[in-house]
Amino acid sequence: MSTTYDNLYAAEKALNLQKLLDAWIKSLKGTVMTSNAVDAEKYAAMQAAMGVIYTAVNGGGSLNGVTTKAAMLTGIDGLIYAATDQATVVKTAAKAFVSGYEGGESGIAAAVKSAIDALYTYYSANMNGGQSKTDVDASIKTTFTDPIATKTTTVTTDSTTVRNTATTGFNAVAASNGWVSLLSEEDADDAKNNTYLAVDQNFITTAGGRRDLGFAIKKFEDAGFTEDANARLDLNGRYNFQFTYFPNADSIVIRTAGWAKKLDTQTSWKDMNQTANTELGADQTTAGNNLVKLTYLTNTHSEITLGLEEKNGEPTINTRIALTPSADQYVKTTLASGVYYLSLVSDKAANKNINGKNLIANIAGKGLIWANEETSKVFEGTVQNYANMPRAQWVVEQNLGAAGQQTVNIYNREFPTYKAERVQLYKAADSQVFAAAFGGTLGLTNDTLAVEAATGVDVETLGYKALPYDNLTQNVFSLKYFNGLNAGNFVEVKAAENEAMYVNPAAENGMQFVFVPTLKNNAPEKNKYGYEGDAAKQLTRIAYKIQVYEPAKKDADKLYVKADGTGYILAKGAANGTEFFIKENNELKAQSEMRAEGEAVSYYALVEKALDKAAGVKHPSLMLSREDLTSSTTDLDNSVAAFAFIDGTNGIYRRLGKSVADDFEDNKPDTAVFYMSLEPTRFLYENTANRTAANGNKVAKDSLNFLGVINIADLPETSALPIYVDTAYVRNNTSMPQYMLALGVETVGDTEAVPCPLDHNHGVGADGKPLTADQCSHATPATKGYKYGRYLVALTDSAAEAPIQYQNNFRLAFVPAKHMADTLVIENSKYTGTKNAAKDSIQLANDKSLSVATFAFRIAAGSENGDFVIEAVKNAAKEPQYIRVHNGVPVLVNAIEDAAIFNVEKTSKNPTANEAIAAEGVQVIGGQGVVTVQGAAGKVITVANILGQTIANQVAASDNVTIAAPAGVVVVAVEGEATKVVAK
Repeated sequence: MSTTYDNLYAAEKALNLQKLLDAWIKSLKGTVMTSNAVDAEKYAAMQAAMGVIYTAVNGGGSLNGVTTKAAMLTGIDGLIYAATDQATVVKTAAKAFVSGYEGGESGIAAAVKSAIDALYTYYSANMNGGQSKTDVDASIKTTFTDPIATKTTTVTTDSTTVRNTATTGFNAVAASNGWVSLLSEEDADDAKNNTYLAVDQNFITTAGGRRDLGFAIKKFEDAGFTEDANARLDLNGRYNFQFTYFPNADSIVIRTAGWAKKLDTQTSWKDMNQTANTELGADQTTAGNNLVKLTYLTNTHSEITLGLEEKNGEPTINTRIALTPSADQYVKTTLASGVYYLSLVSDKAANKNINGKNLIANIAGKGLIWANEETSKVFEGTVQNYANMPRAQWVVEQNLGAAGQQTVNIYNREFPTYKAERVQLYKAADSQVFAAAFGGTLGLTNDTLAVEAATGVDVETLGYKALPYDNLTQNVFSLKYFNGLNAGNFVEVKAAENEAMYVNPAAENGMQFVFVPTLKNNAPEKNKYGYEGDAAKQLTRIAYKIQVYEPAKKDADKLYVKADGTGYILAKGAANGTEFFIKENNELKAQSEMRAEGEAVSYYALVEKALDKAAGVKHPSLMLSREDLTSSTTDLDNSVAAFAFIDGTNGIYRRLGKSVADDFEDNKPDTAVFYMSLEPTRFLYENTANRTAANGNKVAKDSLNFLGVINIADLPETSALPIYVDTAYVRNNTSMPQYMLALGVETVGDTEAVPCPLDHNHGVGADGKPLTADQCSHATPATKGYKYGRYLVALTDSAAEAPIQYQNNFRLAFVPAKHMADTLVIENSKYTGTKNAAKDSIQLANDKSLSVATFAFRIAAGSENGDFVIEAVKNAAKEPQYIRVHNGVPVLVNAIEDAAIFNVEKTSKNPTANEAIAAEGVQVIGGQGVVTVQGAAGKVITVANILGQTIANQVAASDNVTIAAPAGVVVVAVEGEATKVVAK
């Protein structure tokens, strides 16, 4: 058994070395080099510090005077020491210190640790009197601290810490076999003056031949010293006690390690020896001389002393020692499983700068720091939101145990290697807890924490930006740099290979970039990160490549951001693009030019997927840099840049009345003409005669009115250019406004319900109750209004035959349909011209997926006036399609670079209703429920509906014949020459 005296002896020697190192480090902390030159005054302090070390281990010495770092290294190497191990040790320590300057404060900390390791190794081998290293157990290293918040390097000289450090302190070593010392009064400056409870060397009484030992408060040195090892063990052991608890009896048995009594013939207790005092060699586990008990000296007088068990059958002791809770007893508590914020509660002067701050991981997870949400004097408030930053959150897992006292496991939510497991918490003030020892990797010891449950954090993508995705859209943004002095400046780059990226303070509008997700199974790949368990939602993040927005380029020629050395450049092709996670780091209250007032704007760090680098900004060059995230420094937050994602000023899709200056009203149907931007005299129109394509009359003249392009000079007198632009999905802040194009549109208003007009019994309902006039079968129900006309559709789900296709590309046509709320009902489904298909309903309330009847106006690259290509429903391969004018025929193609570029103007003219159509000198006019045929006297007139059913067949008696017809498209044939017309 290691005695307390031996432990103290080793501890005192260790503390002396600590004081030595403390003096050295205190001097080193003030030694700061500037521009590779050494400050003379601070260098003198360095010399003095090194001299302290040298004097302590070798008796004297000095440093050579130097003026540069290189010379200092040479001077240290030239220290004039004796050729002993200690010289090597000290020189190694000094070199480690100087080299550490390159790494900043954390580098100094690592260097000083290295120096301490070297000195301690020497100390243990040469100054420990041959005792086992277990007794001192790396005390210097374990008490070395590097406080995160203050970023200073210190070595504690607090003897309490040395003694009480969990598992490695001297108390832990001494108590490894159950023996402890009981401290009475502590002298923080000199441990030798500490007093302890001890078995006294005086007798309570010697009356009647009794020699009962009492107890006293003593210093360790009062035990004295004796040459006999067992006697020394006994004298030292009087300060050691062992406690054994018996739960069934709620009783404690206390033993002491010292109990022997000197003989009357021995002058001093130091004279005891195993030969004369035979009890020194006795096994007290059986002899039982060392039990603490209450002995009665008289009937009315008792004393606590040592003695044998009272034997009554089985060995027992009649003195029962029980536990009575003290008034300030720690009360165990626990935390429910969940996500929390942890902040420090401390009244220590050393913690005044970090008291009240949150415990968080730095941005790269390479250290823990005490910090609160960043604030800005420029923006008057916080510029971070810990609710969006998992590195500022802690997951608590409650373990099994007694209700209200369960231990907990604590993990950083983003970097769970920072953890403390099986921690017993105790109550402090309201919403505060503390632990005697947190352990693990949190760097907390006997700390009190304020605990706040985190709310609104049950979001899978928390902490990282996850952009919306589907096959038809791209996420195009400008990046705005947050520099702390203003909302930031835009990131720019010359759109050419190998060009470097930079921040441009002069840019009024940001360069646009496409953020392309890494896909898995045709969806953005979700990468799990952070804490994995049942106490919090599993977090995921998506990696993106950053592409310069140049929609007119082929995919193989598009440019991507590529990590290159210390910065970022552009490289051709997706394979060369670097993948980034988009990590939130800041949140700023809205600036008027970015968001509505009161809405927060998040700023994100661009972290490379390998997690070893992130984008920064060099000052004053403003070039984007690659910041190293693998360093152990805790100050990475200030070197990594943050960017806001700003919607492009041009947008991807044109929204009439909003994207550019025009005469339209946002989200309101209107009438317009569509013209080709490169040939502004060519317009879209309804090609009723199927001219240009010359596909005959197999389908065209029997059922379909194709979309055509015509030069205004060639426009037939019976045709018109205006097209009705109806809204399909333009609401909210959709990134893909969707429109429908139509002709001959008429609006039918809502009708109100009309109750039964008859004065009679309205009948009885299924429940047996009389019906009201509103419920009567004779009542007229209310109807919703609708629009009726010929709506443009893509013929991609039609039979692949001419003229549905033109040279293997599908065409578009205007077909009769009703627009009711968010539904378009096509009269003739599939558009095959068979005239016998069922009606087809198309749902319009789809934010980002085009249907056969909806179109989006995708802005052409570089356009400032809103020129656009018309995007249509995706093809069978799930690829978007665009309108191309091929040999004068509008068709659908997949390559956007082949698409025709259009623009649009508002017009006050009405879209044509085909009310007057000429057929070889014959005029056919659509009217209200009728068609009028002029100039056909004596000719056979046949009128059929769109399904081919004959409505009328007669010989015209005059040049002005009116024939009744149902509302909608009808086919009028005069002597076999057919044409379509709309009857209202």
